[in-house]
Amino acid sequence: ILKDFYFYSINRVDYCVNFDLEDLGIGLYPADYMVLIQQADIPNHFIEHKEYQGTTHRKKPGLNSFYLKNNSIHINCYWKYYQLQTQFPSVPYIDDSFYIIRFEVQCLYLKTHLMQKQIKDYDNFENLISVMLSDELCQKVITGYYYKTIGRGDYCSLDAARKKIKSMNFNQNKEKAKGGTYYYD
Repeated sequence: ILKDFYFYSINRVDYCVNFDLEDLGIGLYPADYMVLIQQADIPNHFIEHKEYQGTTHRKKPGLNSFYLKNNSIHINCYWKYYQLQTQFPSVPYIDDSFYIIRFEVQCLYLKTHLMQKQIKDYDNFENLISVMLSDELCQKVITGYYYKTIGRGDYCSLDAARKKIKSMNFNQNKEKAKGGTYYYD
């Protein structure tokens, strides 16, 4: 009934990475980090997923999450512990996920079809799967969309940013331009 493996096609691939904020030495709690991530610039070809929250009858981004969509890609970034606590509170070892931020790139049919056309070095379905699920392509997709959506940079709290600016010993005019003493006055 299910036929042979070669009768199937790829219509969606999910690439993901878990960032352990504790292992990375980031001095923020995941909920605070998610607030920073939610401030990211949204590329023009994406829309942010919002949902009705509370009694305000207004759509807002999800709590502890950052979801972007278009017709070919969905970007999901969320605090894993909060997601498990909300959806599967009795999962064993849930506390192990406390410092985990998950970043997922879901390549839907349009994107996977385009990717398959761009992969030239395959002569059968097994080779195509091998390339589509390779560590190299996974890293390229995740890194590319992370930089396009969340971006590079040191994410830190406002206090940590102020300390960083102070530690650079800029002259007062430059420090004021960078936001150092401006916020202190």
